[in-house]
Amino acid sequence: MESHPPGEGGLGRIGRARTVAAVAAAVRAGVPGAFGWPALGAQPLWDALWARLAADARAEWESGRLSLWLPVLFAVGMLLYFSAEQEPTVWAALGLSAVLTLALFAARPHPVSFGLAAAGVAVAGGFSVACLQTLRIAHPVLAPSERAIRLTGYVERVEHRATADRILLRVTSVDPPGLTPGLVRLSLARGSAPPTGSGITQLARP
Repeated sequence: MESHPPGEGGLGRIGRARTVAAVAAAVRAGVPGAFGWPALGAQPLWDALWARLAADARAEWESGRLSLWLPVLFAVGMLLYFSAEQEPTVWAALGLSAVLTLALFAARPHPVSFGLAAAGVAVAGGFSVACLQTLRIAHPVLAPSERAIRLTGYVERVEHRATADRILLRVTSVDPPGLTPGLVRLSLARGSAPPTGSGITQLARP
């Protein structure tokens, strides 16, 4: 006969047997609504189920298996960010992460609550990281225009290509005034790119 250690496989055969036994004991005690939606006064049934769930959650957490879900939940938080219909507020996301982190520490004596709080922190953390990354790479975008604009700045990088030269310009001013992007990539005629570090004024069309 094949045997299974009590802690192997999470809710294994022995764990499921204990859960069923706890439910059966509550039913034999005459708990109303045990086979459907719990009726008023079904507290013994809930207590038995909650105690069994808490014991299983503690065993899973102590074995390290529940922690394997944290990266998955972190990725779920990022997916929730990208599925939002409008740009979320980064401060709200960070505030939620902070509140859930405090709840995580407060729930340490309670295994089930601790597991739920850890899941919430992982999801909120992924959401917050996506918000911060978007904020970090955000930059002004010049709208298409029928007229050329005058860019003034310093050449940060030069790329010599087969058909043209390309420079990366650190912009200090734009004429006519408007959005001033930090960096602009410009294509120039081959062999006409100024050296790196040069201060230039260049006409460009967005």
